Amino acid sequence: MAADITLELSIAKSAKAPAIEINTNLPSGTILFIGVEAVRHDGDGFLSEAKVSVPSGQIVEFSEFSREGKPLAAGEYKVTVCTLPAAHQPENLRAFFGEHGGALKGSLVAQLPESQERVVVGSFQVFLKADGALALGSPADEHKIGSADEAWEKVRIGAEEIYVRTNGRFFSNLKHTGSAYQGADGKSYGWDTLKTTKIYGFESYIVSNLPESTIVGAPQSVMYDIEGNCDTRTYHLLGSLYFADKNRAGLAMESSPAEGVERKLIPNSALERAFDMLCKLSSER
Repeated sequence: MAADITLELSIAKSAKAPAIEINTNLPSGTILFIGVEAVRHDGDGFLSEAKVSVPSGQIVEFSEFSREGKPLAAGEYKVTVCTLPAAHQPENLRAFFGEHGGALKGSLVAQLPESQERVVVGSFQVFLKADGALALGSPADEHKIGSADEAWEKVRIGAEEIYVRTNGRFFSNLKHTGSAYQGADGKSYGWDTLKTTKIYGFESYIVSNLPESTIVGAPQSVMYDIEGNCDTRTYHLLGSLYFADKNRAGLAMESSPAEGVERKLIPNSALERAFDMLCKLSSER
């Protein structure tokens, strides 16, 4: 049986480009999948994926922190390290993994959704600074909503509880109402009565913990990207991202695209209260 599997992340000191090192007790030859993705839109929309093999020294260096050789935008990035399924590992390591990864042990072992397959998964928070240097989040940061430059507030009504990001993107537009002035020729020459109203809106994130599921490996939380119109009190879902653990922690499991439909608020819901909070912030900008 395998010992408890470890994955530790550190910043590579000797690398010329921004790079991380993954120190593990997985045997040499183990094939890992490493993904680096921007956590938010201002992280440049970046996603990099690669397969690597654990070397004999059991320290993997990974430096995919550029886009076609150009530096990435400063911001928060998520690094996910995952072993390939046992059947895709080298033949001499199959006994170490066991059938469907059944011999793997430790807190990093997770079962893939709708599958018998068990893999090792580690999720890490990395910050790319403006000068190109990398910094790591502490282990506790993986279980918090957001990062140091994000502001979140809990909203709760009864048993319903969500987290809302309060420093998202805010915007305003001018809305003109009135009747057109018409001349003797029947043509419009401007406004007879004119009222100009400032319409406020926002784009931000809402995080909600999902109900407990009987499905092994089901996601436990979801982050919604919403755009709200404070005049019509309606919103659009621009996308959803599901996470393995509570409070947007753990492995990002799957995503849903924008819906393309307009939604109304449910009265007396946590989302309605969050919506009102964001509209107030937007009007104060």
